[in-house]
Amino acid sequence: APSRLRVLPTLEYHLPADKPIRASNDKLTSDAKGVMSGFAKTNRSCPADVDEALWAKVEAGAKRAHVALGCRDYSLYDVRVSPSGEVAFLEACLDCAFAPRSVVVLMAGATAEPALAHVRLFTELVERAARRKQQPPAPGGDGEAQALGMKSKPAAKARAVTFTQPVTVAA
Repeated sequence: APSRLRVLPTLEYHLPADKPIRASNDKLTSDAKGVMSGFAKTNRSCPADVDEALWAKVEAGAKRAHVALGCRDYSLYDVRVSPSGEVAFLEACLDCAFAPRSVVVLMAGATAEPALAHVRLFTELVERAARRKQQPPAPGGDGEAQALGMKSKPAAKARAVTFTQPVTVAA
C-alpha cells in the first residue's frame, strides 16, 4: 500500500549549465585501453535541498511508480526537475548495487537512522526476500511456490534461469 511506503532523502547531481546530462565519463573513469579504472569525481548533495512542494511531487511520483511497477522492497528512479519545478521520471533503476558508495546506501545514510545503515539495510532486504521464498503459496493461488523473486506465471509460460557461476554475498 502506498501509505506504507517511505521515500528516502533525494540525491542531487550539480551539473554545469553547458552539460546538463551526465555521460558515462561523468560516472566512471577508464584507462588508455578503455577499461574501467574507478569512479569519476562528482559534485552532488544528499540530501538534496528540496522545498516542500517539489518533495511532495517527487514523493507522490515515486510511490505511484513503485506500485505500478510491482516493486516490493525498494525502487530507485532517475528524475529531472525543470526550472519551473515540473518533475519527470526518466527511468526506474531496479538493479541497484549496495556497495558503500551506491546511491541507495547514500540516500539511506542521509537519514542517520541506525536501521538504515549500510549493512543493516542490505541484510534486512535479503532477509525479507528469503522470508517470502519460504512461505507457502497463498490460499486460492495456483499451488506453485514463487520462483527466483519473480511473480509466478502459469507453468507453460514460465522460463527457467540457470546461473553458471556461484553468487556470493559477503558482509
